[in-house]
Amino acid sequence: AIAKSRCKDDFELVLSLAFLQRQLNQPEVFERTAKLFPQIQDFLGSLILSDISSRIAQQQSLQPISVFEAELAVETVWKNRTEDHSKLLDYLSATEKFQTPLILYVAAVKSADSSPARAVDYLMKASKLQEAQKSDRLDIEPDKIAEQAAQLAYNLLAQDTTHCPLTLRAFENYSAIAGKKIDEELEYLYTIVLNNCGCEEKSTALLEKIANRPTGSRRNRARLDLIIQTIRQGNLHKKQYHALCRRLNELIADCPGKNETDSRLRAEAITIYCRLLLESEYENASQKVLDILNKAETDYDPNLNVLKSTALRRIGKLDESVRCLLKAIKPGCCDYAGEAMELLLEVTEKIDQFEKDLSFMKSCKKLAQFCYDCLEGQLKQRAGLFLIETSVFSATKTEKELSGFEQMLHNIAKAGFSNDIDFIRCRARVLAEEGKFQKAAELWSEICAVRKEESASSNSRSWKWWRAKFYELACLAKWPQTNKQQLRHTIEILENSFADIPPLWSEKLSLLKQTRKTPSETGG
Repeated sequence: AIAKSRCKDDFELVLSLAFLQRQLNQPEVFERTAKLFPQIQDFLGSLILSDISSRIAQQQSLQPISVFEAELAVETVWKNRTEDHSKLLDYLSATEKFQTPLILYVAAVKSADSSPARAVDYLMKASKLQEAQKSDRLDIEPDKIAEQAAQLAYNLLAQDTTHCPLTLRAFENYSAIAGKKIDEELEYLYTIVLNNCGCEEKSTALLEKIANRPTGSRRNRARLDLIIQTIRQGNLHKKQYHALCRRLNELIADCPGKNETDSRLRAEAITIYCRLLLESEYENASQKVLDILNKAETDYDPNLNVLKSTALRRIGKLDESVRCLLKAIKPGCCDYAGEAMELLLEVTEKIDQFEKDLSFMKSCKKLAQFCYDCLEGQLKQRAGLFLIETSVFSATKTEKELSGFEQMLHNIAKAGFSNDIDFIRCRARVLAEEGKFQKAAELWSEICAVRKEESASSNSRSWKWWRAKFYELACLAKWPQTNKQQLRHTIEILENSFADIPPLWSEKLSLLKQTRKTPSETGG
C-alpha cells in the first residue's frame, strides 16, 4: 500500500518500515519491501553487514539471517574497496545455505590476491549455480565466471605445477559451460594445461581440433605446436622429415606478418625450419636456409642471424658468416659463444687467406674477444688463442699489445696448453711480431714435424704443413744470420720435390725466393 501512497518517496519512513519488518522476523515481507524500494538497499546492506560481522565475531548462529539479507551485506562488501571482510565472506561461502552465485563470486573477487586457489574454487561453484539458475542479483553470464576461474587457475599453474588438479578442473568446467562460445585464447591455453599436467594425448587431440579449423586466431599456433611435438619425439625418418618441412613451408606462407603476433609466429616457424634443415643431411640444406633468411626476416628477428651465420659457415663463406653472427650478439649475452667458437676454429684454420682483409680480421678479433669474455676454463683458454691469432692479423701492434699477448700466452701455457699445436702456432706468430725470428722459425719447424707425420704419403704434404714450412722459411729470411742463397735453394728443392703445393703457399714461396733482401713476410 505504501508504494502507491504519497509516502513512497519518504526515505526515512520506508526504511523504518523495513526495519520493523526485519525485527518482527518477517523475512519474506522484508525482502519484498527492499526490492520494491531499491533506494534503501545500500543502507540496509550496511546495517545487515554490521549485524552479520558482529554475530560471527561473537560466534552466534547465522540461522536467523536470510539469503536475501546475506546478499545485501555482500553487495555492500563488493562496493567497499577498503574494508576487509574476508572472514565474513569465507564463513558465508562455506555455509551451504549462503552459497549463491553472488556470494561465491564476491568471495572469489575479494580473495583472488590473497587466496587464489580458493578463489578458483568459489568461481567454479558460482558458474555452475549461475548456469543452473541465473541470479537476479549477479548480472554476469556463467561462461564468463567460468572463464575467470580458468584464467586465474592458469596463472596459478604457471607459478607452481602442484596446481594441476585444480587447473584441470577449472578448464574442464569452463569448456563444459562455454560449449561453442569458448574463447579461442583460453581453448589454446587448455592445450598447454593438458600437456603440462600429463594429459599429452588430450592436448594433441585439442591442438588438432584447433589446427584443422579453416580459420581462428590460434589455428597457426596450434599447427606449429603439433610440428614441435613431432620433432621432440625424435627418430624422424626421411618421410617424416620431408612432411615436416612441407608443413613448415605451408605455415610460413600462411603467416605473412600482418601483425605482431603473426610476425612472431612466422619468425619462430622459420627458426624451427632452418634448424631442421641444418640438423639434417638434406642436400643443399645450407643454401635453402639462406634462401629463406632474407634481410627482412633477420631485421625482424636478429637472432635468425645465428642460423644464417651457420649456413654461411657451412658453405665456406666465413667472412659473411662472422659479420652475420656479430649482428646477433647482444651486450652482456653469451648465448652464441658456442657457435662463435666453431666459426673461429674454421677462420683460424684458413686465416692466412684473409690477411689482407683488415676489416674482416677486426671483426674476427671482436668475435674472439666476445668468446674470451664469455667462456670459462679450457674453452676460455682456447678462445684466448683465437684472440691472439686474430689480433696478430688485424692491425699493427704496439709493444704494449705484444706484451699483453705474452702474458696471455703464459697464462694459457699454465692451463696445460704448452704442447698444444695451436698454442705453438700462436707463440710463433707473436715471436715473429716481436722480431724474434730464429725462435719463431724453430716453433714453425716443430709444427712441420707434427704435420709431416699426418701426411697421407711420403711425396705429399698437407695444407697445414705448407703453412708451417712457409712461415719457418719466412722467419729465417728475416733472421740476419741466414744464408739467403741457401734459403732460395731450399725453396727450389721444395718446388721441385712436390707437385701438389697449394696455390696460396706456392705463390708465397715463389715471392719469398725472389726476394733478395729481407722478405716482407714475417709469419704474421
